[in-house]
Amino acid sequence: MNMAGSNLIHRAERISDASRSRRLFVVFYAASGAAALVYEVAWTRLLTLQVGHTVSAIGIVLAAFMGGLAIGAFFAGRFPVAPARRLQAYAALEIVVALIAIALPAILNELLPVIAWAYADGDAPVRFGLVRVTLSLALLAVPAAAMGATFPIAASWFVDAYVTMKAPASRRSAADAGVLYAANTAGAAAGAIGAGFWLLPEVGLRATTWVGVALNGAAALGAVWLARRDAIGAGARAPSQTGHDRHATAAQPRRRQAAVVMPVARPALACAAAALSGFSALVYEVAFTRLLA
Repeated sequence: MNMAGSNLIHRAERISDASRSRRLFVVFYAASGAAALVYEVAWTRLLTLQVGHTVSAIGIVLAAFMGGLAIGAFFAGRFPVAPARRLQAYAALEIVVALIAIALPAILNELLPVIAWAYADGDAPVRFGLVRVTLSLALLAVPAAAMGATFPIAASWFVDAYVTMKAPASRRSAADAGVLYAANTAGAAAGAIGAGFWLLPEVGLRATTWVGVALNGAAALGAVWLARRDAIGAGARAPSQTGHDRHATAAQPRRRQAAVVMPVARPALACAAAALSGFSALVYEVAFTRLLA
């Protein structure tokens, strides 16, 4: 077989492996989204049992959860992970979320004397309000930040996993981010419905939490398995690459990186619009919770 034919075969193998890995990762990321909303429903139930089942209490829990997601996504985007370690970093974040979810009920139980002191039989509403805001932020900030950090890492790996250049890099990046976001959101919707309508009423708060832990574990194990699978596949193909093929592969990340960077005319305006959209969405969520509860 001539060199051109061999290169075409190797390229086809890389494309096939990358496409298969991406499809599997979409499933794992959907499981992660389901776990996140299982936790949100469970933690809202857990915290409102202790800090009050009012609209303001639900708003506090929701703000702590969403704020943590934003913080995690921001820092994960500012401090990117090395390409070879992205799946491992993603798996580590999933494990962190699962471990904190297991520990959270016990931690909250230890804080009950503080909550009782702050409440003071209803005689200290300002103090109680400050304490429940602080506790909600402290308890949910770390797991929510870990959840938020998974998206930039997952999106970076998902884009780079596609070794072919069938579409312009900028358009492919946007489409890939959309695929991941859609899968995660679909999983989140399933998790919210399952937790609210079946898990909590039928099996209780503790078992519901363990369902979320199992979903996190599945996502983490799947990511580690994909990392090992891709490493083995890359090692098996490496000896058969020609010098020209290796040079092209080494040059590809530089070309892709240069193509992905796109200037934004008014980034501050875009961020402000996105923030306003998020603000409106959460206002609707709290309002609909009040309306339908």
